[in-house]
Amino acid sequence: MVFLGLARNCAPHIPQFEHFLDQLSTRLDVTAVVGENGSTDGTAGLLTAARHIRRIDTTWMAKIQGRLERQAAGREALRQQAPRSEVVCVTDLDGPFFSQPVEQFLRVVGRLQTEDVFAVAASSRPYYYDLLAFESDDFSFLDLDHRIRDTRNPFAYYRLFRDVVYPAQRALTADVDIRCTSAFNGMAVYRGPVYAKGTYVGAPRICEHVTFNRSLRDLTGQCMVVDADWLLPMPTEHGPKGLGGFVAQRLHKLPREMMRHKRSGAAVHSRLRGS
Repeated sequence: MVFLGLARNCAPHIPQFEHFLDQLSTRLDVTAVVGENGSTDGTAGLLTAARHIRRIDTTWMAKIQGRLERQAAGREALRQQAPRSEVVCVTDLDGPFFSQPVEQFLRVVGRLQTEDVFAVAASSRPYYYDLLAFESDDFSFLDLDHRIRDTRNPFAYYRLFRDVVYPAQRALTADVDIRCTSAFNGMAVYRGPVYAKGTYVGAPRICEHVTFNRSLRDLTGQCMVVDADWLLPMPTEHGPKGLGGFVAQRLHKLPREMMRHKRSGAAVHSRLRGS
């Protein structure tokens, strides 16, 4: 079994990931391929030292303008370098997702062998949080990233979350499985031979998981399913908040966002000078 993930400054969660792989290795042949992108907190060293993890240098991702394009390129690079496997687990590494019991994970993997789906994705509590990666006949959030990015007024920004994002998160927090075209929510398992034929790149400015899962839907004619009982902890920054909590979180994130914009502007300026 193969795990694929991108990591940047994920050091607090790597030991838990490594422990999970150690536990799982007593039941399955496991390996993880992790693209590490310029971490400053020791993530690279932890990945290099881990027994079941192969670290790949993906610092080249920083040169790609646009978060969606950057993530798509990184995921596609991992897909192309993944060893052949009957099951592929795509995962995020910036949350406590591997606190789940190994038995729960193995149950989910078993669904791929008994059901007519190309993948199974996780849900979360207290709320389902990953709207950008979700698409079904009833819900689509393809314009959400643009609306978030283009909303400058802080009160309008909060209203967008209050009136659009938070109600959708509550609606998708279901006690029953949800069949869909695309989902991720921190972790998803795929049939390995099918996963190898998909692609994360091609569609402009939409979530890379939507692009990829659409490609597998078109290839197989199947859907994927969000497993209502595969519950991962929701990262606290993604959950519904009142105005006070929302403003406090934005103020906490503001210095990092300003630094990212500064680096992005410097890169553009450097390219212009060199042209």
